[in-house]
Amino acid sequence: MLIWMRTRILLAALCGVFAVAELRAEETPSDVTGQGSSTATSAAETSESPSTPPLVTLPPIDSARNAPPVASPAGVVTPAAAHQLVNPADPSASSDQLLVPTERLTALEDRIQQLEQDLATQQAESAEVEKLDVDNLMIPSWGREGFQAESPDKEFKIHVGGRVQLDGVALSAPDLVLGGVGDQDAVDFRRARIRIDGTMYYTMQWAAEFDFVNAFDADPTNPADYVNAFGGDAMHTVVPTDLWWDFSEMPLLGNVRIGNQKDPIGLEHIQSSRFLDFMERSYLQDAFFGPFNNGFSPGIMVHSYNEAETVTWQYGIFRNTQNSFAYDIGDSQYAATGRITCVPWSDCDDRELIHLAVAGSYRGLDQEEEVSTGNIRVRSRASLRNGPGPLNPTIADTNFAGRIFADNQLLLNPEFAYVHGPWLFQSEYCGGWINGGTFTPIGGAPIDPGQVFFQGSYVNVLYFLTGEHRAYDRHEARFGRVIPNENAMRLRDGTLTGLGAWQIGARYGFLDLNDAGIAGGYIQDLTLGLNWFLNPHAKLQFNYIADHVDNRLRNNAGVVTAVNDAFLTGFGVRFACDF
Repeated sequence: MLIWMRTRILLAALCGVFAVAELRAEETPSDVTGQGSSTATSAAETSESPSTPPLVTLPPIDSARNAPPVASPAGVVTPAAAHQLVNPADPSASSDQLLVPTERLTALEDRIQQLEQDLATQQAESAEVEKLDVDNLMIPSWGREGFQAESPDKEFKIHVGGRVQLDGVALSAPDLVLGGVGDQDAVDFRRARIRIDGTMYYTMQWAAEFDFVNAFDADPTNPADYVNAFGGDAMHTVVPTDLWWDFSEMPLLGNVRIGNQKDPIGLEHIQSSRFLDFMERSYLQDAFFGPFNNGFSPGIMVHSYNEAETVTWQYGIFRNTQNSFAYDIGDSQYAATGRITCVPWSDCDDRELIHLAVAGSYRGLDQEEEVSTGNIRVRSRASLRNGPGPLNPTIADTNFAGRIFADNQLLLNPEFAYVHGPWLFQSEYCGGWINGGTFTPIGGAPIDPGQVFFQGSYVNVLYFLTGEHRAYDRHEARFGRVIPNENAMRLRDGTLTGLGAWQIGARYGFLDLNDAGIAGGYIQDLTLGLNWFLNPHAKLQFNYIADHVDNRLRNNAGVVTAVNDAFLTGFGVRFACDF
């Protein structure tokens, strides 16, 4: 199109040149006459060359009008013919049919100007289209965060990733656990998730992640021992985990996140399972933070941080769900949760850092449930898992004693962490108060236990043998990905390029579910761990656990069938990879 426009302008310009020559011939006949002989001679000389067209000169108008018609070669305009074209000899010709040379030149100039304007418009539109094509182009890349594509102006970004965790577990716990697969050995996928997240229009982030190895109990009212090794009521299904939209830089609020997410309580809880220090979180996760909803619940949360990135705050309203489907029905089943953190001291690269935080949550309980079936259950499984979901045996459980029906639950959770080079010291304590409760013992009549108080805590100590330090995310106030000083990777020639990162650790934790006549059990955990980070995205974890179990198991008549005071031991190994 542009080539055609330029060709039209060139042709119009050539026509203009001939018109100017013609106009000058009429306006200055003396000049034309004076130059006639030399010009004619030149034309005669140049006509000898077949590649050069002859020049045309116009004699005075009067002589041209009286001159007889002269034959001319094809394509050559003689002076007489030219004047006949410009000034027709027929005096009867209409004035509308006569084209005055000045008017013709003006028309040609106007046409050239219009064509130039059209050409400029076409060029501008073409440049805009090319710019739009470049701006809409997503540039792909593969880096530490996996596969990403980003627009040149960084207004749009998409990341496609996931995680896989394959566990092998061996347990030894005769008569100490109830339900599930007992103390059998197992190999299973602990997590298998696909995730897509990104940014739209600079200030809107989003995430969509689904877990493909989740399982749930289709009928949680059944006794714990009903769900057996052959499946029982265990159903396997795909469930959402992170499924939210986040609007950043909102006036007065900061950032607002809407959708299925983790409510802000517990340092272990909000930390991604990709970056856990041990194969499983402490008892606090199972008992308080995410017992039956996988740690995720639908809601809306406000979160932000100060300019120095030393203080963060998160608070929101959530659905107090009892399943992992981001869906629930019930009356008064909402939670208000908040967390505030600070970093009172750190060095320039966060190799030395102190983290302090406190979080609290008010959780309303479903008042549509039957008192006899209860509306709250506090329990914990062992520090290693040998089955999905409800197939994992429990070692402490308020349902061991009966059913609790209450109005609400209050949680208070202080946090502490200290990074000292390759060392990490971390601890949390959680207290839970259950208010307005009715307790129905197994095989007995309902009683009023008053306020019921349960509690738990843990302490972690970890050390990098290869000198790395634990990375800290100041915007989310949690620990992130471990970056080895050198990756452990074999090349094609079989040489080992590096050792990766090696870390050792130990954890002590406890959970007390005995209060107000409710004997849910008292358990303690000692976990020893060895982590080998092959690269930032793959690791091997080795855990040995020794859980001391003190509980009482009852049958449906309420008769105590076992009084346990012994150890559950086990060994587990995990290969984890995320991208």
